[in-house]
Amino acid sequence: GLWSTIKNVAAAAGKAAIKL
Repeated sequence: GLWSTIKNVAAAAGKAAIKL
């Protein structure tokens, strides 16, 4: 659902932030 998508995007953004 929409919530799952939001969580997936947030997780991806978090991983990207860690790499930076």
